[in-house]
Amino acid sequence: MVCWRDADFSGLAESRSNRERHSYAKYLVGAFDTETSTAVYDGEKYAWMYIWQFAINDIAVYGRTWDDFREFLLNLRGQLHLNSEYKLIVFVHNLKYDFQFFKNEVNLEGEFLSRDSRTIIKCTVNDCYEFRDSGCYTEEPLYKMGQAIGLYKIDDYDYQKIRHAETVLSERELEYCERDVLILTRYYQREAAKYKSVRNIPI
Repeated sequence: MVCWRDADFSGLAESRSNRERHSYAKYLVGAFDTETSTAVYDGEKYAWMYIWQFAINDIAVYGRTWDDFREFLLNLRGQLHLNSEYKLIVFVHNLKYDFQFFKNEVNLEGEFLSRDSRTIIKCTVNDCYEFRDSGCYTEEPLYKMGQAIGLYKIDDYDYQKIRHAETVLSERELEYCERDVLILTRYYQREAAKYKSVRNIPI
């Protein structure tokens, strides 16, 4: 996994004819995740994101701030020729959790689908990314999805350690982050082949 500034997704762009025929990328599978820390100060609990990771098919990248994320989405939009008529589907395994962190950082105008006021199933980000809750489809924890495709989730991550955007992360910590999104893209690439398109995977 590399810093988002060092990655180029333009080689994954689908053909112009496919973009003109379909309203979603047919063969590209996106995945997004965040890692967060929590602390209690003066009796109040605080939580913040210290790294985000994003993958398309087998390419995974990371960033450390929401400014990074906004710039990354803008660059990716251009590289893949995305727009309101041609979107990328992005799977998030616990969307209702991550949504609480990114909801004020991006443009959320567009279609929403939810079970209730807190359980977001689908949302449109920056008018060209459709974020979907992966767990609503599989009803399985991420580690079981990894087992199903032979890519195993790292289980020795120290969740109690307080980290922030300038905390230096070890190779093992970065690998943990990388696997969490690659499990999603590889699992849903398999499902997309079954349903003939990413868009056809049931929500």
